[in-house]
Amino acid sequence: MSTSSLSGSGSMIDVQGIVTKLMAIEQRPYTVLNGRIKDVNVSISAMGEIKAKVDSLYVALGAVQDASVLPSKSVSSSDESAVKATVTGAAAAVPGKITVVPIELAAAQVTSFKGFTKEALTDPSAFLSDVAGANTFRIKLDSTGFSDGFSEEDIANGVLTRSFAVYDGTVTLEALVKQINEDVVLSSRVRASIVNTGDGSASYALVLTGVQTGEAKKFSVEVDVGGEGPVGGGAASDPRQSVGPSNPSNVSWGRIQRSDVLASSAEVKVQGLSVKSNSNVFADALPGVSFEVFKKAPLETFSLNIAKDNAAMLAKVKAFAAALTDLLKRGQELTKPGTEDQAAGPLAGNNGMLSLLSAVRSSYQSGFSFNDPLVVEQLKDTALKGRGSVEKPLYWSALGLDVSRDGTVSVNESSLTSALSGPLGSALFTGFNASLRTVLRSFQGTSGSVYSVIDSMRLNVKTLTVSKSDMEDRLEKKRAALLQQYASLDAKLVGMNQQMSGVRSALAGLSR
Repeated sequence: MSTSSLSGSGSMIDVQGIVTKLMAIEQRPYTVLNGRIKDVNVSISAMGEIKAKVDSLYVALGAVQDASVLPSKSVSSSDESAVKATVTGAAAAVPGKITVVPIELAAAQVTSFKGFTKEALTDPSAFLSDVAGANTFRIKLDSTGFSDGFSEEDIANGVLTRSFAVYDGTVTLEALVKQINEDVVLSSRVRASIVNTGDGSASYALVLTGVQTGEAKKFSVEVDVGGEGPVGGGAASDPRQSVGPSNPSNVSWGRIQRSDVLASSAEVKVQGLSVKSNSNVFADALPGVSFEVFKKAPLETFSLNIAKDNAAMLAKVKAFAAALTDLLKRGQELTKPGTEDQAAGPLAGNNGMLSLLSAVRSSYQSGFSFNDPLVVEQLKDTALKGRGSVEKPLYWSALGLDVSRDGTVSVNESSLTSALSGPLGSALFTGFNASLRTVLRSFQGTSGSVYSVIDSMRLNVKTLTVSKSDMEDRLEKKRAALLQQYASLDAKLVGMNQQMSGVRSALAGLSR
């Protein structure tokens, strides 16, 4: 029976109204279940927020604790257009002034062959005429600088010598450049190009440029001229002439003029000591500091000033204090008990959350300690104003930190700066242990206990959702049964009413 027919004219009772009131009673367990699901979802959201704050605190404390990620030193240059430096290892960098004299800049080898006509770029005959009977063009990489990636057997078999035929009447200057640049060995070590010098009719040059700088990255170029006699001063019986670094003077073959700029290493004097590098970057000349030179100035002296960078450590301690504040204050808000005027937090009475906050506070109060006996001995006579001792864990207050009752962690910058400038600051950069980080490690990440609690809550929601679905099915069946039951009753009452109306009509007729 449809709902619309039950509320039409002629009905004796309000079927829909009765069923609605009865279903309100039946739905009370369903309403309670819905509330439980909502509460658990709110708790999941709250625990997710706590997990994020635990992870953030773990990272922030790690930045303070791990000396390898502390840029605790800074370096400045007297002229960054000449020398620019960066700190690469704070623990190793020694504060002080360093003098640098740039003697030489690193350069890649450039060997050029000038005298080609424009026609030689694409016309094999013109190219052959320009190279004056040359047979083979050969590039030989120096084994000292180019042995990486090759076995001794490969080198012995000539893998570093690359030969290109130029005499068969099919080669052009562009084709030779293409062969060199596509050669499996040369392509990442030597690059070929064509340059128009604009000098006369034979103004084109073949230019070979080393990819890397440094005097070890040299190569030689040999040309076989087919026994036509001496080329560049060589003997007639040996037509193959070296035109690389071993013979750097300007020597021609045919009308082709060759010139060389040899590969060179950068050289500087650091505190009077001569140091060389394959590039203009000197990564090992100073402990914990790398610098790059940008100009050759053998008669000038530049200075690098290495100093402690308390600002960097201060920023990291502040970040740690802010992360700890976020966790403690938000944790208190989420676990606050309810009152007559205020609802309880979503995690009020949650033993896991209360244990987490207690463990964080307790481990923070345990402070930090040094493992290195030498560091402990060096700090033994240091006055720390009663804030702990080096034999026992030091309180965080030794670094100017203080926790108020509401969970706010403040940083006294003056106290922190003073601590960092003294023996304690130097000791921190040797590495230290904090029980707080050990505790946080047990809570943070996907393997931590907070994630396990969230996972358990999600499983609970899944189970409750299945129960909710089953209950919805039962309630729908109950509603249908009640509608049928009271619709049937209504139909009977309507029938009885019609019978009584008929009786009344009959009696009325008899009385006339």
